[in-house]
Amino acid sequence: MEEKDELPGRIVRIDRGFANISVSGRAGNTRLDTSAARRSTGTYIADLRDILEINTWLKVRVVPMSEEALSKIPERFRNAARRNSQWEVKFVRKDIEPAPQLSQFNVPERYFTDTGSFSGVPREAVGRIISALLQITTMLNNLRLQKLLPLVKSHFKVKEIPEIGRYLATEGDLERFILNCPQYFTISLSVVKRCCGFSEEVFNSALTKKALEIQLPMKRRQTAAASAAGDPVDFKDVLSQTEIIDSVGACNRVLDPILDQSRRETVVIGLDCEGVKLGTANGCLTLVQISTWDGKAFLFDAFKNPQLLKGNSSLKKILEHNNILKVIHDCKSDTYSLYHGFGVKLKNVFDTSIAMRTIMEQLNRNRSYQVGFKTLCELLGEGASHKDDAFVKKMLETPDFWKSRPLKEEMIYYAASDALCLVPSVYLKINGMLTPRWRDLFTWSCNNAMENMQRRGYQGN
Repeated sequence: MEEKDELPGRIVRIDRGFANISVSGRAGNTRLDTSAARRSTGTYIADLRDILEINTWLKVRVVPMSEEALSKIPERFRNAARRNSQWEVKFVRKDIEPAPQLSQFNVPERYFTDTGSFSGVPREAVGRIISALLQITTMLNNLRLQKLLPLVKSHFKVKEIPEIGRYLATEGDLERFILNCPQYFTISLSVVKRCCGFSEEVFNSALTKKALEIQLPMKRRQTAAASAAGDPVDFKDVLSQTEIIDSVGACNRVLDPILDQSRRETVVIGLDCEGVKLGTANGCLTLVQISTWDGKAFLFDAFKNPQLLKGNSSLKKILEHNNILKVIHDCKSDTYSLYHGFGVKLKNVFDTSIAMRTIMEQLNRNRSYQVGFKTLCELLGEGASHKDDAFVKKMLETPDFWKSRPLKEEMIYYAASDALCLVPSVYLKINGMLTPRWRDLFTWSCNNAMENMQRRGYQGN
């Protein structure tokens, strides 16, 4: 969801644990509780009255009130909520005020270079603190330093930073930090405001322009030029570059050279997975796709031979290898299914979905959100694969689609083409946009996403 899904609303009643909001275009009241406020800010909020007031105007995303949502409300308040609340808030924020029109940061290109000096704060902590401030002030603009400081220190991206209490011990420490971020915040009389970021149109234009400036290996430039013209990744080329692997012997044969190379240097590969209901206990991972820097793709048929992901196989070694960087788009479901289905603990990933959200924050996009892989490729001028709507429709409507064997050519193309786009093209372009300060946040975010999925209980839908 983006800004277009947000509706204006005014707080008509507020208590410690909830607020009733009158939302334009929605009959009846909308309920905001502390859990929704915590999700929106990423920080701990005990009392809504600490951050909001009666008659405050907000932007909200709402869904109809459900029995599941009502069941989470304390029993003594549940009947009243059922009578009075027809909607529940899924996301909330205050309006963000525009940055000064003469600001030097009104040009998106300025955000591709780190600015500001954060003396005394470790570099790996700076991006996490800025990101936390952006999330909090997106919802709670015009906060005084006194209220903002505890929210920042309890934010999930900040609270586990070693010695954070020393770097942000006082309101003065936080004020000095914010003054070094004039492209993101303004501060006056101890009141902090988030500057208005760039619109989707301006952000997308800046991203595409930057992607065109990043040099690719010679053999990939012709493909990139065709992609920029809107041509899909060639069907026959993909099939000719792809090998299906269903035995441990063949697996070791194609992957052992990568393991040997990793002993001398960091190796970058593309990674994707297919399956049924990936990311759930009821799911089944059936295929692992790996692409190499020189444009080859290998499809490992884990449904036909689960031993490919077990024991001492080279595929398992590569997925768990700290010196082999796996470029993947949205690692969460794959991480969950690899770990809970096969005991494979995925390590060292470059998640292009997380990278895009990080770049949105780096460039002060109005709101960060998750971008699909096809949209990402189009923004970067890369080939848009599997445009066959009939195939996608069939895949979505067939519950056990990725258990079907033998793999048909259209399935091989779908599975291999995304992995082939990931390296080197998509990886080089996105990696070239992240500045050192934001790359540290990005690496932490990737590790945090994997750890959360591996730590998550083995639950079904």
